Amino acid sequence: MQHLNSNTGTTTFEMNFTTADGGGTIKVISNDKQVGYANIHVANGHIKIHKLKIYKEHRNQNFGTDLMCFILKWCKKNDVFSANVHACSGITEEMMKRNEGLTQEKLVSFYEKYGFIKCHNDWLTLNFNPCCKNISRNVWGRC
Repeated sequence: MQHLNSNTGTTTFEMNFTTADGGGTIKVISNDKQVGYANIHVANGHIKIHKLKIYKEHRNQNFGTDLMCFILKWCKKNDVFSANVHACSGITEEMMKRNEGLTQEKLVSFYEKYGFIKCHNDWLTLNFNPCCKNISRNVWGRC
């Protein structure tokens, strides 16, 4: 279990690798309640973020930011130098009418704040190599 203090109090991250090939989950806990999670896969210096979700009632409280910072710091500390995420909101037109979920544009914008760049369609990639021009100081300043 690893901890990070945030503007919302103390946020706890429980990281568990559940498969032998590097698959796992990071739970986001606040005030003894799970408020979100990320499904990841780590192998050969690379992380794939399969899903990052903050539950609706806990959005806009910095939990997504705290989770991304936790992931980036963990990667840097554990010699993980590249990452990718498939940013797909999965939001339907009906969900948009009810104001549920994030639009594709907001989702892509969220990842771009952390240095992810759009490669094709909606895939975003990030290289953690400090020599890489894709990583700005703003990314690490956020965390």
